[in-house]
Amino acid sequence: NIAACMLMVSIIFCTTFLSQANCRSKKFGFAVLLIVLLGTLALTNCRTAIILTGCYFGAILFFAAINRGEKWFALGALAVLVLPVMLYMSAGYLYRANEDTLTAKYVPQTSVQSVYEHTEGTTERQAATDETEIDPMMEAPQDSILKDLGTLNSRLYIWKAAYLAIRDMPSILYWGLPDPGEYVSHYITPIAHLHNAWLQCLVGMGFVGFLIAMLFTLITFWNCLVILIKHHQDAWKRNVALLV
Repeated sequence: NIAACMLMVSIIFCTTFLSQANCRSKKFGFAVLLIVLLGTLALTNCRTAIILTGCYFGAILFFAAINRGEKWFALGALAVLVLPVMLYMSAGYLYRANEDTLTAKYVPQTSVQSVYEHTEGTTERQAATDETEIDPMMEAPQDSILKDLGTLNSRLYIWKAAYLAIRDMPSILYWGLPDPGEYVSHYITPIAHLHNAWLQCLVGMGFVGFLIAMLFTLITFWNCLVILIKHHQDAWKRNVALLV
């Protein structure tokens, strides 16, 4: 997930450099780099970053369309809806193809050797099975996107556990906790954090810290909206606002 986030940031800056490159060789270089970044992003299998990257490209087409006139608004809005789906499906195809190739190359098929021993008129079958251990860190514990959508890929369970932690110790709202993930882990499987920045602030810094975080969020969100409405023709300003 962290790698995917960094790749998404890199993709957005790469498209900005590409749009402002003033010679063909630079444009070609950034285009090749962009393809490499997109392919690597697909191999992370991080659905959130992939979908958000698709939304970014959709937004780029949206602003390009409305700059040509209001009659292009519907086409631009359609791009915002279609491109995330197209990128997600393409990334999923590339990820599965790569996964199948690696599996066939590095994970040998289970082999069973049958040995029959005849003892006192009976036949005993002994099977020797070769098993390959898979590193748990290499697994992607997620179901289909439609199945995970109901729980936001198990995040709702984590947030419910945070609620139970606050209910059992209301003083959290006043003083916070030094390690929210460790404490909330008593109510759910071990987690490093609460998978929500604002909830992490609430449990980690109390209600005052949460309000400060929300204030920063609203200020940033408002500034991004102003840039996208008034300065979206400036590629740097628009793309950074979209990234945020």
